[in-house]
Amino acid sequence: MHPRILLSLLMLSLLCGFLVACDSSASGPEPEPDVVNADDGASVADTAADSSGGEIRIDEGLRVDDLILAPHPEPTDVTLPEGILFRAGSYNVYGGNYAEAAEIAAYLAPLELDMLGVQECGADMVAPLAEGLDMPYTVGTSGAVMFSRHPLTNAEELALPRGRGLVHANAEIEGVMFSLYALHISWDASGDVQTRAIIDEYIANDPNDHLVMVGDFNDEHYSTQITILDEVLADAFTDFGWYPGERISWPSTEFGGSEGAQLIDLIFYRKNFRPLVLDAQVFNQRPVLSDHKPTFAELLFPREAGQPFAEDPFREQRDPWLGFPNPEERPANLLVNPGAEDDLTGWETEGDPVVEENRGPQLPFAGERFFSGPAERAYSGGRRASGSQLVDLVASGADPAIIDAGRGVVLASGQMRIGYRVEEEPGVASNILGPNNHTEIIVEVHDADGELLLRRSSAQRDTYAYYPYAERIPLPTQARSVRYTWMAHQHSWYLGGCDVAFDDLYLGYEEQSEPNALLGGNLLANSGAELGSLENWQGDVDPGWWSLTDLAIHGVVELPPLSYSGAGLFFGGGVLGLQAGKAGRSTLAQDIDLAAWHGEQQAGELALRWGGWVRTWKARTEIQLALEIYDGDGSLWGTVEPAPLFDAEWTRVEYLTRIPAGASRVQMTLSADVEDSGTGVFADELFAIPERTQ
Repeated sequence: MHPRILLSLLMLSLLCGFLVACDSSASGPEPEPDVVNADDGASVADTAADSSGGEIRIDEGLRVDDLILAPHPEPTDVTLPEGILFRAGSYNVYGGNYAEAAEIAAYLAPLELDMLGVQECGADMVAPLAEGLDMPYTVGTSGAVMFSRHPLTNAEELALPRGRGLVHANAEIEGVMFSLYALHISWDASGDVQTRAIIDEYIANDPNDHLVMVGDFNDEHYSTQITILDEVLADAFTDFGWYPGERISWPSTEFGGSEGAQLIDLIFYRKNFRPLVLDAQVFNQRPVLSDHKPTFAELLFPREAGQPFAEDPFREQRDPWLGFPNPEERPANLLVNPGAEDDLTGWETEGDPVVEENRGPQLPFAGERFFSGPAERAYSGGRRASGSQLVDLVASGADPAIIDAGRGVVLASGQMRIGYRVEEEPGVASNILGPNNHTEIIVEVHDADGELLLRRSSAQRDTYAYYPYAERIPLPTQARSVRYTWMAHQHSWYLGGCDVAFDDLYLGYEEQSEPNALLGGNLLANSGAELGSLENWQGDVDPGWWSLTDLAIHGVVELPPLSYSGAGLFFGGGVLGLQAGKAGRSTLAQDIDLAAWHGEQQAGELALRWGGWVRTWKARTEIQLALEIYDGDGSLWGTVEPAPLFDAEWTRVEYLTRIPAGASRVQMTLSADVEDSGTGVFADELFAIPERTQ
């Protein structure tokens, strides 16, 4: 057994004993100190009235579907060059332990793949997969197997040092020869040795420009082993615009496994002969069919070898700096000491962060120093360390009249990365795969009284090299100050993973020529459970919805729940692995006060942008967000109820709804059936923002 898994099981055993000992009543364990239950009850709003005091009602001919607006403009049409379309996928099926081959094939068949790499594929699964996928051409008998829709030539299983599997074949597609690889490799030093062999022994001697490699790489982009591949190959998901770890392909459930949570099921091609990435996906499944999720990319290759596409029409819209001026054209940086060159001067700190010149493999992004988490590793519960600055926009030169006209914008950015432990062998210095600490940048917009209007976050990230957070944030009216925060999330439960780095931090202000659509800030109070309670929310009590603290143990789980952002998150269900949830539907709700925009509402010009970040624990249930609209007499008129989510990873949902004249109030709700133990759901960074309809 892997030593990290053994240690995790020992810790879980001790924890389970502790929690059972604390359970002194038949109704289940009492909430832990960092878990607060909601109060019953829901507020009742006044009915709508016209100027003469009479009751206003919603138009009888109006239907809920009439109120639904597109949350974002339609993407600009892109003229694609002529080329060869190629659809590739990768899936570790875990030996069929979760699902039969026929069920797996039925799920993947609609993708109409040209090539599929399957790992941990038992020999008895190959034939039924090939038949169900209508991909009759295969190479490999178990472990790593390639399936193809096209006839294969020169099919062979290739040797790799230290075992694992690599298969190769050629396939002619539209008269062009493709070189195809499917693999399953190791991690840590063994993974580095294997990727070195792949590059030096196989890719270096492969004459084909049209090359695709898929597989389970057991580590993600920026790891030392993937960096070896990056010498000559490029990754479809990175080219699609995802930062490493933005999506998760392993594990398929919960918040992580013994090696953390990563996007490790990857799709590569030659760096100097890139296709256009038309689409890319990590598929969340219900029911879950493996401990991995299947991955997919739709690629458009140049037809002629040696003649790559001159440009990528998607590159600008997938640039992490989208909307930012060039560095030399950006507004002045409003942050003091943005690169840690003057230690912690100018920053309000919590949790004892430090400034470093180097820390393990971490070095500054620019200059001589960078901000980092606590000097000491956390051994008793996870903890956070942060630095923040409150910037007065008006004192910095912003015109409040411009802001109130909807023409103010702040530009926020920063470079973030994490460190890692190293395994060294002769000629090899590899990162050790494992659960990691996380970085985060938070931007909060306040009014003149210090009330929070908007909150934006980079999300918790764990990239092994610097990757930027950059966001252009339109300011709502009455915005007067911005708090910029960098936050280190240190995870003792993650077996002492190494620390974090922040550098090259930036906050700028500029004016735009046209007003934005914002009429105000986020109307939800305590929208991310940062108060450590369910204050301002109404709903079902123990064991319905809870407020959890990020990094805190909650039940019998290998790794505890992690917030999308900040110190808190909402949870629906019973104590994980120990306690059933509330019978029936568990609901959390908050009324949204739209009285300030009564005029816009009556004129048919008021819309509400609403949603948040949601996920499930094991994809065994669904979480439903909804917007209830109440008529002028206070009765429920209709509910905007988008499709529920079952994804076992943080997923953003966003909707835009016109608020009809005559509506007296609206209410946002979260609900789920979480009666069964282990069917928990989570939510964070919820929002309801009033906008003028366009």
